[in-house]
Amino acid sequence: MDSSTGSGPGGTTPRRMGDIAALISALAAVVGLVVGFLGLPAVWRPPTAKVEPGPTVTATVTVTPAGNPDTDSGQAEPPPSSGSPASETVGAARTATFDMVRDYGFRVTDDPVRPFEESPGWTPDFYWDSSQDRFRPGDGLKLTNDGSSSYARCRDSTRFVHDVDADRLTIGQILCLTGPEIVALIEVAEQDEGPTYVNLKVTVWQRP
Repeated sequence: MDSSTGSGPGGTTPRRMGDIAALISALAAVVGLVVGFLGLPAVWRPPTAKVEPGPTVTATVTVTPAGNPDTDSGQAEPPPSSGSPASETVGAARTATFDMVRDYGFRVTDDPVRPFEESPGWTPDFYWDSSQDRFRPGDGLKLTNDGSSSYARCRDSTRFVHDVDADRLTIGQILCLTGPEIVALIEVAEQDEGPTYVNLKVTVWQRP
């Protein structure tokens, strides 16, 4: 048998061994090139490795309505009330109480308010006319008999009357007298039968 081409018992010829060694070297070179280019984790991953999910990000967006940043509370402004009179500064009330008989009257601008007797050229703001037994307002003033009992109600009342019968007055009744400069309440505090006199409580405000 030729010793250059044969093989010994139970072994491989030297040429075959050289070919195998060359193939292994070539494979090792290829693997080294791939690992060097892609990196080890991309080529090999342990069979038990798990990919953990990334954190979940939740964004909350708050939208603020347009408005005044200093005063806007996010609530609608209530509508202004209608029919309310404008606020005003009223002078201190003056009050006087006195008895008055027929053919007497008084001026609310007097301080203190006191009744005086009818005379030629007199100019009372309120008087007791004996000719028809009625209470009447003076020139340029308005009289109401609708139960107004405060400055505001008296000022705003428009249920005007020309006069009030003396025999229809009752204790506690309040008349209202208004003019360009004054507002006055005239309360019947007392009276006798007839009447022959009335006791009046007069409250006067000067308009602003």
